[in-house]
Amino acid sequence: MGNRLGMYTILVDSVNSYGKRIEKNNFQSIERYLANIITGDLL
Repeated sequence: MGNRLGMYTILVDSVNSYGKRIEKNNFQSIERYLANIITGDLL
């Protein structure tokens, strides 16, 4: 979303308390869903 707004962005992998990468991040899923609605890609 930040790239579409012309902002600088950084990709950060989600990790759990043990430092292992989280494969399924619910927050990122919600962000992608909202971005698709805003841009009209979902329709």
